[in-house]
Amino acid sequence: MTDLGAKGQADLSTLAARLRTADKALMKELRASVVRAAKPLEDAIVDNARSYMPSGYGPVLARFLRNRITQRAGSSGFVVTMTTIATGKSERRAIKALDEGNLRHPVFGRTRYRKYRDGKRIPGRGQPIPNPWVRQSVRAGFWS
Repeated sequence: MTDLGAKGQADLSTLAARLRTADKALMKELRASVVRAAKPLEDAIVDNARSYMPSGYGPVLARFLRNRITQRAGSSGFVVTMTTIATGKSERRAIKALDEGNLRHPVFGRTRYRKYRDGKRIPGRGQPIPNPWVRQSVRAGFWS
């Protein structure tokens, strides 16, 4: 370990330069310890998704949850950010809305078919019509 001390502006500039090129192993260990500290938090988010959401949706959501940890060291300190995403069939799931207690989903088991077009009957079952969507209240706070 080197002695780090500063008495004037020139010494502070030299010290800042030395700290920027400081021990790479120390920064590597700091970043690794942040990732280790965040691992239980990631596991808790997945467990909360299973327990906070309805029984048919919780396991599906938990399977697609992905967490990303970003770290940035700057002049104001060390900043750690965790971003959680969950992919759906065609787009990302609304994690913020779920955390606020709002689950939006299509009505289950309600397949409808358009039987007429321009006043004429469509042969067979007709064309499928998308199911209506409903907003369901769920327990808030699975992520926060």
